[in-house]
Amino acid sequence: MGRDFGLRAFRPRMVCHRQEFLRSCRNDLGFMWFGTQYGLNRFDGYKFKIFKHEPGRSNSLSGVFIYSLFKDRSGALWIGCDGFLDKFEPITETFIHYRISDNRAGAETVPVTHISQDHSGSLWLSTTRGLYSFDPATERTTRYGHDPDDPYSLSSNDIKSSSSGLPLPKGLRRSTAPQRR
Repeated sequence: MGRDFGLRAFRPRMVCHRQEFLRSCRNDLGFMWFGTQYGLNRFDGYKFKIFKHEPGRSNSLSGVFIYSLFKDRSGALWIGCDGFLDKFEPITETFIHYRISDNRAGAETVPVTHISQDHSGSLWLSTTRGLYSFDPATERTTRYGHDPDDPYSLSSNDIKSSSSGLPLPKGLRRSTAPQRR
């Protein structure tokens, strides 16, 4: 006797027209989320709702291209957009934006291409300019990058994955990591 897993096929009229789903994630409410090159799509099992950047509306999605999606242990949905890390607020269906950059004045923001979470609740963000640790409780960001003069630094700034549980280079171990200010 087969089990019903609650899955069903998408019909062509259900799928968002001319969009390629680049990332996907399921949240605790059962919604399926799809990141595309044109915004964020939420599927409730019957229809899609599209969230996109709306110029002049500060709490809309911060960017157009969705690079990464992640549901943290508390159930919050995090979105890596063109230049910011966004957090979805389900009550208001709005977004909070967090600037991810090295802390130099005038530094460009960087797209977050992968998100993971460690045991302490910090988010680890992969970018093309290094690995960032983001503490949602304090909103502090720490950047780890390649330093040609430091053999214990990352070998490259182009980080493809930030999966927790992997062994860290000596320069990133807790005992030698830069202290937050």
